[in-house]
Parts: sequence; C-alpha cells; structure tokens
Amino acid sequence: MDDVVSVCIGWLYYIFIEFIGRTVARAVLPVVSFGKIYVEPLTSSSRPFNWMGYRRDDVGRIEVEGTAAGLIGLVIITVVVLLTSWFFTFD
Repeated sequence: MDDVVSVCIGWLYYIFIEFIGRTVARAVLPVVSFGKIYVEPLTSSSRPFNWMGYRRDDVGRIEVEGTAAGLIGLVIITVVVLLTSWFFTFD
C-alpha cells in the first residue's frame, strides 16, 4: 500500500510542479520581466544553480531552475484562481 501512495504522490508532483507549474512559468516569466528572466531549457548546461534556484547566463539574463520555476508557476496559478473567485463572488 505504501508503494501505491508513493507512486501517486510522485505522479501528482510531476503533473503539478514539473508540468503545469513549469509551463505557466515558461509562459509568464519572460513576459512579466520583459525577457530578463526565463526558465531553464530541458537540456541545460552543467553549470550549477545557486541555493535560491537561479543563475545568470552569458548575456546577463536570469535563468530559473525547473523545480523553482514550477513552484513559481503554481503560485501564479493560485493567485489567479483566488483573484478570479474573489471577483466573481462579489456582485
């Protein structure tokens, strides 16, 4: 039973953080930052990220690690959902 639960948690993590959150961050971060911040590509260089989950590229732009970008994307989704529900609850 523990294996089933850990597999389900792993799949939920992959779906929400790695897929949905990262996709939202890939779309929103460059637009909001006018191209100064972007999410790391799936095949990235071997240079390490700092402890906060980002690094600077050769041009000076900020490159965000995939997992950190997934969490940022989930925060963006949460804020949009909360604002939308708040907007539609008050008539």
